[in-house]
This record gives sequence, structure tokens and C-alpha cells, in this order.
Amino acid sequence: MANRTSLRKIIIKLTLIELFYTIFILFTLIASFNLSINLGLIYPANHAERQLPALKEQFVNEKLRKKDIPSYYEYQLTENGSTSQTIPPKFAPLISKAKENGYSQTDSFIATRVFVDYKKENRELVLSYRLMATFVSEKLDRILPPPEIIYFVFFLLLWLSGFLLIIQHYVSRLRLELAKVSKINEEIKRMNLDYTKEKSQVREVQEMLDSLDNMNKHLKQALKKQWAAQQHQKELVQSVTHDIRTPITLVKGNLELLEENQMSTSQNEQLADLTNGVKRLEQYVEQLKVISGIMEENSTRKSIDSSVLREWINLATGLTKNHNMDLQILRQDTSTFAVDKKQLTNALQNVIVNSIEHSLPYSQLTLSFEDDSDKYRIIVQDQGSGFSSQALKQAAKRNFTTNNRSEEVHYGLGLSIVDEIVTHHNGKLKMENVLTDGKVVGAKVIMILYKANTLVI
Repeated sequence: MANRTSLRKIIIKLTLIELFYTIFILFTLIASFNLSINLGLIYPANHAERQLPALKEQFVNEKLRKKDIPSYYEYQLTENGSTSQTIPPKFAPLISKAKENGYSQTDSFIATRVFVDYKKENRELVLSYRLMATFVSEKLDRILPPPEIIYFVFFLLLWLSGFLLIIQHYVSRLRLELAKVSKINEEIKRMNLDYTKEKSQVREVQEMLDSLDNMNKHLKQALKKQWAAQQHQKELVQSVTHDIRTPITLVKGNLELLEENQMSTSQNEQLADLTNGVKRLEQYVEQLKVISGIMEENSTRKSIDSSVLREWINLATGLTKNHNMDLQILRQDTSTFAVDKKQLTNALQNVIVNSIEHSLPYSQLTLSFEDDSDKYRIIVQDQGSGFSSQALKQAAKRNFTTNNRSEEVHYGLGLSIVDEIVTHHNGKLKMENVLTDGKVVGAKVIMILYKANTLVI
């Protein structure tokens, strides 16, 4: 922990480095500027001012000619009534003021322009110059900005590039540290709770890593308890379903023996009721076996190809044929989306059986297998009595039934299994009534299987 730094120290260090870098390039450029002056490449800012006495003496002695005026001066020369001028006309007021007072200047803080006036009988000279450094070379002075501006721009470019490099260095360092947090997040997201722990040189990042490790520890303990409870529940259901098959087999065998004997009509009806009850009990046992195996992690998944669709359609055809119903297939979309075929086949069978049990003979059952970019839908629609308002809210709950008569088929156990299977496929079970002119003319059950690992609400 002693070797780790904090974000506060990193920011302070970054600020100090940038400050020292700014001072370094500033002094370097100043030294370079002074060296250029000493080497005779640049005139200092007061050079034109220092040359004024010599020019004035030449002018007074009538030895100054226009060609003798240095390039860093602009002028207005009047002699014998003729005027020649290189000073821009916009400075005419300042020229007039210089002629009156002998001196004038602009109000600018940077690159102040100065005007001086000299008179000698019928000759008058107004000189203009800027208080800025200039190049010794007249060619460079014409084509380039003043040296001070060049050095200032160069300073800004150096400072900005250095600042960006320093920032990039620290951003890259922090990104590497934060990547460790992202890596641990991904490991936990994939439920890989035995990942290798990461260490960070940044105190705040290490605190986040420690927090994730602590969360992982508690999550692992909670999952172990959950997995143990699920395994216990699975073993209990498997044990019950296994043990209950023996008395069911015994009862079923005795019922078959009774069917061989001559019995009265009322006794035959009672025997038929007992036989149907045993069959339903066998179905519930099989469904309990399915429930106990729903959360198997190593279940085999298969894409929804033509063979899977053919099996599902054959299943629906057999069930509807036995109940004198017409089957209509709207769509048969295949998909590369992988599903547990065994579980979905069981879910589809439960939905179809529920639809048949609540439909009249010779009515129509409609199936549709629809593939979209983000989901796959299996739709079962009947022409039965539809769902009551209570059934629409609770039909997927276990042990929900439409009435209390013992011979009624429960919605709940069948549709609750369907709901668990669909949820296990990252999906959602949707139930609704089919309406025509405001009247219920059937029920629709939609199994929506989402392809992406998104949250289903």
C-alpha cells in the first residue's frame, strides 16, 4: 500500500511537470532569441530608436537620401515641394500630430508604432517605426512576420504539443489501471468467480478492485448456497417422481385387471375416471421431471432448422388430429438461434394441449414460427373460450385453474413449465385474447425468445 499513489498526487505531479515544462521552453526560447540578436540575425526592439540620432544628423547635414533610410523605417519625405511616402495613408492623423509636436505614437500595447518629425529649411522628414524586433535580412523582414510573433507562435505550439504528450502519458497510465477494473467486471459478468486478482499502483483503483473482490466473495457464497438449494430441490423432485412411479404402476396394473372383468355401466364410468386420473398423474410426474431438469447448464442446444420445425409441426398435427381440430401453419422460419429442443418441444406441447382442452372440436388451431433480427417467436392461437382476466394475470403460476372441478385441466402447471422454459431461454411468455368486434373468439400464447443477452421486463 505504501508504494501506491493517489489520484490527488498524480494530478499535483501532472501540474508541476507542466509548470516546469512551461518555464523550461520559455527560458529556452528567450535564450534562443537573445542568441539570435548576439549573432546578428535579429535587431532588438529598440534598434530603430537607437539609430535615430545618426539619421537625424545625416538629415540636418543634407547627406540623407531615400535609399539611405533602413528598411525597418517607413517615411514621408518632403523636399522642394515634392513629397514621397511609404507610411500607409491610414496613419495620416499621427503624421500630422508628429509634425505639430515632433513626436506621436499609436495606443497599442504590442508593436507600438512611433512617429518622429525632423525639419530643415524647405525639407521635412517623418520617420515611422515599430517597437518590435526585426530581421537583419531585408528579404526575411519582408516575407516573414516579426521575430517576436514567430517566437510566440513557436512557444504556443511547443507548449501545446508538450501538454498533450504529458496528458496522453497520464491518461494511458490511468486507462491501463482502469482496464483492470473492467476486466474484473467482465469476469464477474461471465460468472467466472475464480479469476486471478489484479493489483493497481493507484490507490483509488485498488480500492475499487478490493470492493469488486469483496463483492465476488459474497456473490460466490450466495451462489454456492443457491446452487446447493437448487441441487437439493432437483434431487428431491427426482426422488419423489421416482418413488411415486411404483404406486402409480401398481394402481395402473390393477385398473387394467379390472377392465377385463364384466362390470356395470356405473362401475365402468368410475373405472374410466380412475384411469383418466392415473394418466393425468403420470403426466404431472413427467412434468415434474422436466421442472427438475430445466436449470441444467450442460443441456444440448440446437439451431431451429427445418428438422426441428418438422418435429414440432408433426407434434401439433398428431395432437390436433386426435381431437378433430384443423391445424393451420402461418410461417415456418428457420433460424441459427440455438435452443434446447427437448425443453421447447415440451413447452410447445403444453401450450397446444392447453389450447385443445379449451377449444371446441372441429375448430382451428394456428401455429406460427417467426424469426426476427433480435428474437424468435412461437405463436399458438386457438378459437376457444379465451383467458379470463384472472387467467391473464395468473395463468403462468403453478396450480392455477379456471374452476374448482377436479376434472378441469390446470392452466398453471402446464403454463408454469412453459414460463420457466422460456425464461431459461432469456425469453418472455405472453398471453392474450383474440378479439373480433370486442368479443373474445380465442386465445393466443406467444413464446418470445430473445437472441441477445438483454434484460427482459
